[in-house]
Amino acid sequence: MGDTKFVLCFLFCVYCNLALAENDALQKAWEQINSKNLNTAEQILKQQLITTPQNQEVKFLYARTLAWNGKHQQAMDLLNQLLLDSPKNTDYLFSKAHILSWQKKTGDAIKTLNQARIISPDYQALWEFQLKLLVQSKKPTNLQLAKQLNDEFYQKFGHRHLKAEEFKPPKQAIAEKQPVVAKKKKNKKKFIVASYHHQQLDNKTPDWKTYSLIVGNRLNKYSYTVFVDHEERFGLTDGMTGVNLSSKYQKFFINAGLALGFSQKLLPAWTTQLGAALPLKNQWSTDIQWQHKSFETITTDTTSFSLGKRWGKWEPKIRGFIVALNKNDITLSASLQLSYYISDFSLVRFSFTKGKELEYTDKKEAIYVIKSYSLDGKVYLNSSFSLIYALSHHIQGKAYKKDGILLGLQYNF
Repeated sequence: MGDTKFVLCFLFCVYCNLALAENDALQKAWEQINSKNLNTAEQILKQQLITTPQNQEVKFLYARTLAWNGKHQQAMDLLNQLLLDSPKNTDYLFSKAHILSWQKKTGDAIKTLNQARIISPDYQALWEFQLKLLVQSKKPTNLQLAKQLNDEFYQKFGHRHLKAEEFKPPKQAIAEKQPVVAKKKKNKKKFIVASYHHQQLDNKTPDWKTYSLIVGNRLNKYSYTVFVDHEERFGLTDGMTGVNLSSKYQKFFINAGLALGFSQKLLPAWTTQLGAALPLKNQWSTDIQWQHKSFETITTDTTSFSLGKRWGKWEPKIRGFIVALNKNDITLSASLQLSYYISDFSLVRFSFTKGKELEYTDKKEAIYVIKSYSLDGKVYLNSSFSLIYALSHHIQGKAYKKDGILLGLQYNF
């Protein structure tokens, strides 16, 4: 606990597991939609929203699926929620216009398309659908507007969308079968993270320094990260490199890792890690993690388990730790965590930990009664960059106190 890699790996495990679940749900939902199994697609997306209620991509596909299945008002309610957060998203406005047209609210649909065209004047499908609605309305004023809009369409796109005879009132308005689906934007799944962790002790010991570099890739079925650490502590230097894998198996999200130490002065010769997370009903979740560290003469096994519940953007969680030295000496601690999800990609978390901690450094082992406070999280800057941070205050029994700060930058590509 308190290690740099624990903060970083926890954040990436949370993010990667959520990303895997979202990609899996979206892929399965599209398979059902293409097979015209709209009820099944609804259930898949509805269940995924219980786990990630703020995910706009899942919520948007859920809204469109409801609309295609004739549940127009439910779809409209979801789209209005999305537009509160992203009022200038023309894909949301485009789908809203389709639903309004199905609800026989042609005037409102035309107003929505006008709004969308102002935001994205080069979005040709918006012009085409507005022309179609104006002609289908049969109103003389709308037919005149359609002629004017058709001329503007010619000036902008080089051809007229409608022929002159199409401005005559049609015998029967033709309803749109389903909204035009915008081309899906390519997600940035690869990332690089560089971070620096500085810890200052009160016992005149030289400050602890950790430099980390992480490279990862989030694929549809699994994700992986490769990391390299450089440690400076107690006047000694050491390093470690390793790999972590995450994947979904049925309802479980599984992660595994292996790391090797460079000089074994500070860090273990090798470390293995296994874990599993399980979403429960009513936005409850649980996970269990196990880590084995092998030094020259001893081994430590750390098992942690958690139980948490998501309330909107808030998630309180309790986590317990059991550490065994050579499978004999046991130390215990517990942590209370409170997370606030600013968005799908940003969060802030406060943690308080108390208990006994086993420490093995420079061929010495010790057990301390510890207290620890931390504030950490991730801030989404734009589609390419995110800021990672952590502040901590740690009391290691009567041995020392230390204050730490971690700063990292994540680049997505």
